[in-house]
Amino acid sequence: MICSLYAITFVTKEIDIFNLLMISNLVGFFLVLSLIAEIRMNKFLKKMHFKAFSLSHLSLTIKRISIFYKKFFLWILMVVPPLMLMFSVDISIEYKVTITVLAIIQNIFTVYLFISMYDLMEVNGFGKHISILPAVLSISIIYIRNSREPEWYFINPFGGILNLPLLGNPLLYLVPILLFVLLFYLNTYYTHKYWAED
Repeated sequence: MICSLYAITFVTKEIDIFNLLMISNLVGFFLVLSLIAEIRMNKFLKKMHFKAFSLSHLSLTIKRISIFYKKFFLWILMVVPPLMLMFSVDISIEYKVTITVLAIIQNIFTVYLFISMYDLMEVNGFGKHISILPAVLSISIIYIRNSREPEWYFINPFGGILNLPLLGNPLLYLVPILLFVLLFYLNTYYTHKYWAED
């Protein structure tokens, strides 16, 4: 499904920023679904599987994601399908590189944000409620799709917000950097600390 969404750009004669945003939002939705399914199977994301590891937040996060995605060969879903955007027609190579890099970064951020949110909810005893996230995302995507204001796609952190540089303002390239830094420090100095002490 994720590959098919990116493949839509092959048959699109003109790339529209809001079509790219819709694809990015839908890809984020399916990545979230894959992680929800993983939580239900209780394989690798639960902290009980990692209590024996004395790892920093960054190394532990990479370990958790890589175990799950390597086992199910899903690393390619974050990196390879966006490369299809490089073969889009009638746009400059610079724009192709920009949309491809932003798509890959957005996919990585989606997975990192989901795991961070799940850990934060687990620390506060609300881990089971993460299952409502796909419903919230699907309703918001449908609502925005049927509205006359597709700019709302940018608000979705699981598929939209890291695409803000597509608006053309160079300052918006700071948004992905700031979001990764803020999320990293939230995890390092709050969530991971309580997780390690629990």
